[in-house]
Amino acid sequence: MRARARARVRWRRVRAPALARQPPARAWPPPGPTAPQELRKGAALDVGPEGRFRALSRKCFKFDAPDYAYEFCPFDHVSQKQRGVEVAALGSWADESWVDGTYAQMRYKGGTRCWNGPARSTTVTLLCGPRAEIGSVSEPEMCSYAMSFYTPAACSPDALVELERLIAQLRGAVPAGKEEL
Repeated sequence: MRARARARVRWRRVRAPALARQPPARAWPPPGPTAPQELRKGAALDVGPEGRFRALSRKCFKFDAPDYAYEFCPFDHVSQKQRGVEVAALGSWADESWVDGTYAQMRYKGGTRCWNGPARSTTVTLLCGPRAEIGSVSEPEMCSYAMSFYTPAACSPDALVELERLIAQLRGAVPAGKEEL
């Protein structure tokens, strides 16, 4: 019993002051570019007609490929990771980053410079799909990436009705051939 009390006293005398001098633990995930620009810039962010893509602005999506993992944070950044460590920034969102003003493609520029090449950039094509997820990532040109991203927000109203019908049919809620249009 006395040995344990002495150990506690010694710990308080030796270790406690050392621990008090250490910097406070960092928050995880670390603060930085993962906070969408909407939070930094307010209502100036163009999230599509009638705010169609606003719900995506507060989320990040991951995609695992054989060699790398990709992270896409709409209206913020795209990054490439290997074994959980960021290898390269593939671009950041900037004002006027919609390609041709069509709300079908987003352009992210100013990523990490390629060795002996330009800064990395990514073009994200928004496609109609039942849930928000990255479909594929490729590098068609050196340091220029292409990503397909599926989301219901990219669907036309008619396509949404069709998607809901197909999902219900797949779940067995509507027998094949019995649906009403």
